[in-house]
Amino acid sequence: MNASNHIHPEQAGHSGILFTVNRDGCFLMTDAMLEQLPFAGVSGNQLMRLHDLLGVETEPVISSLLQDTLTGCEEGVTRRIVIRDREGRLLTIGLCRMMGIAPGRMVCTLDECSFPGLAPVNVSRPVPAVDGLSSRADAFRQATGLAGDGVAIMLVGLNRPRNIEGPVAGHIWSRLTEKAAKRLQAVVGPRGLVARYSENVFVVINTQSAKSTLPAMSASTLVSSFDHSFEMDGMDFYVGVNVGTADVGTGAVNIGHCFRCAELALDDARRSGVPVRECTVQMVEAASTKLQLERDLRDAFEYDGFSLDLQPKIDMIGGRCRGFEALIRWRHPERGLLPPAQFIPMAEECGLIVPLTDWVLHEVCRLLKAERDAGRSPLPISINVPPSQLMHRELKDFIKVINAYDIPPSLIEFELTDAMSVGEHSRGIAMMSGLRAAGVKVSVGDFGAGYASLSRLVRLPVSILKIDRSFVDDLPSDPEACEVVTAIVRAANALDLKVVAAGVENDAQARFLTDLGVTTAQGFLFSRPLPPEKAFRLAEARVG
Repeated sequence: MNASNHIHPEQAGHSGILFTVNRDGCFLMTDAMLEQLPFAGVSGNQLMRLHDLLGVETEPVISSLLQDTLTGCEEGVTRRIVIRDREGRLLTIGLCRMMGIAPGRMVCTLDECSFPGLAPVNVSRPVPAVDGLSSRADAFRQATGLAGDGVAIMLVGLNRPRNIEGPVAGHIWSRLTEKAAKRLQAVVGPRGLVARYSENVFVVINTQSAKSTLPAMSASTLVSSFDHSFEMDGMDFYVGVNVGTADVGTGAVNIGHCFRCAELALDDARRSGVPVRECTVQMVEAASTKLQLERDLRDAFEYDGFSLDLQPKIDMIGGRCRGFEALIRWRHPERGLLPPAQFIPMAEECGLIVPLTDWVLHEVCRLLKAERDAGRSPLPISINVPPSQLMHRELKDFIKVINAYDIPPSLIEFELTDAMSVGEHSRGIAMMSGLRAAGVKVSVGDFGAGYASLSRLVRLPVSILKIDRSFVDDLPSDPEACEVVTAIVRAANALDLKVVAAGVENDAQARFLTDLGVTTAQGFLFSRPLPPEKAFRLAEARVG
């Protein structure tokens, strides 16, 4: 690293290991600096990338972080993720573009999380400043100094108004956040402190005694202050807020832990749609449990802790089985058999979705090959594929696996769990087209969830559309659900797409769908997910 490019930790508001990387995540540092890294056998003459050290499964997450930082962040704004390396350590990685750094290069920070059972927060990371407001680091220092006397930490999250649109939306929102900050400062008064915590979050530190000021009461006052609109350029803007609070208390406390508790409370308030949440023991325990589950999930690859169930897709007219959907299960040593909804989102967050997806693809290919080698005619099997897998991986990664088992690609269906988001990017569309060209079926999974636009469906190179079970649940009693499903089926027919209905559980639902021309469905009316051997034998029994 050139001396002119060297950034001191205090310049970046950071006290951990600090170095630079290029747009590919390759280290740009001297041997002396590399010695700081908690990895053995690393030297400056090696062109190593972050995921080379942390584990190949982290590559998609790190690649996304690199891209987001280069294209979506202003100078001085740090993007951070918490991730586990191949040794199971919980690390915080931060990336930031700064003045003095060559284009395409970023300052990278690496911290090992030190709070047992709870991911910490880096309270010193730089965020955009607001005139007259303290910095994030100032808030941390003041909270530390007041911890012995009792102090309440309140994180105020701003909700962007829906009437901010167009090319100047970012500028308007920036001005609104400054107005919101001034309003907070006026409400808190001279005895409190307001600081910018992140782009859309402010921290309020109440310096009164914890005995005389309850965090929830103070937070309610902050929420009430946003009942009035902000007038700007002749328009009124209402900025809603959620507040998460943590009472530091008295005595020796870990301020970083308290800030993390306030974050947990704010996340819960936003998720629940309530104005104020105070951090509870239950929230901390839930966060701690999640981190432990992440460790257990990583360990599951070592003890072969995964299995597949197959749910049959049935022709509702003739009763024949037309194929299956593969559903991964995790045999947790203490919690028992866990369905995908309980660990797939976690796998995406902690960088394990790549090996999980690869495991499912290998296992599906193995099952199909075994059926063919036994002299039977295997039916197609669909695999749920998260958007990140198409956005950050290469087509050859999937085709190579299929070819290795020497099975027809037409027996594999990639069911995209969020096809609409993938279709917004040229790379996503190119990947879908490449899969189809290679013979792999591509389907829109759970279409209709979130009221996805039918018009956007036209752009997607898919051949199958699955109706989300949330609409099927209400058939045929709910007129709105009937209208939506009817519109979906008509659009699919116009685009020459095959339609599959998910979650069919009774005869009334089946009759409504067949009257619309939907012939293929899956759900408990026909079969629950079954172990592969039972699913294959069920298919044989339905051949007649």
